[in-house]
Amino acid sequence: MNCDDMMNITKLHEVLKLRAGKNGLSNTVRWIYFADCLECIQSEYRIENYIHGGEFVILTNRSVTDDSEKLIPLVKQMHDYGISALGINEGQISADLSDYCNANDIPLFELPEKYPLIDLSQIICQRLMSEENDKNTGIYEILSHVDDKRVLDAYVNENLGRLLQADEIKNTSLCETLEKYLNNDCNAKKTAEVMFIHRNTLNYRLKKISEILECDFGSLDNCMRLKLAFSILKYRDSRK
Repeated sequence: MNCDDMMNITKLHEVLKLRAGKNGLSNTVRWIYFADCLECIQSEYRIENYIHGGEFVILTNRSVTDDSEKLIPLVKQMHDYGISALGINEGQISADLSDYCNANDIPLFELPEKYPLIDLSQIICQRLMSEENDKNTGIYEILSHVDDKRVLDAYVNENLGRLLQADEIKNTSLCETLEKYLNNDCNAKKTAEVMFIHRNTLNYRLKKISEILECDFGSLDNCMRLKLAFSILKYRDSRK
């Protein structure tokens, strides 16, 4: 789902009013994130712990939205980590914010102040989950017929085990990088754009991943094995 799709969800026709950043409507929405009450944890708040790319960020706390000196640097940081869109309550959108969103292709949506945000969250999350389920239905149907689930776990461990362990030990996100690379048809340029990282950064990560897995991504067979392992991992997680 991209921002244009989200804006056109029937239940949100009168909820999401685009106020800036129309050139970013093709941005992919991966999840919704509520970023209110940031001042309560400002001393320890680290953007990278909460923003991982593709989030529709909702920010309605007036102590932040009414202060451009606080708001614009915060949105800039979030943009650096790849947010897809921003939602602000009516009456809280400044000219500075609109200008920044227009300049950086960040769709800026105005929200009705009295609209329940929990409803907004449920509608968007249900749509995202529905799309994910539709995408995985075929492979999940096949995997559901494997009687001994230990076989599936063994396959994941054999193909991704060392990378999962490296991420856990070093607190890295190499598995996420590899999965996005595979999902983008092993196109490094497209993957770097989707992840909002420099091409050299991606190449460095892919080299590291290749070393850990002792795997050549130039081999179609290897890529297919790894993609299947990720599908199994998601399937097993969904059943836990």
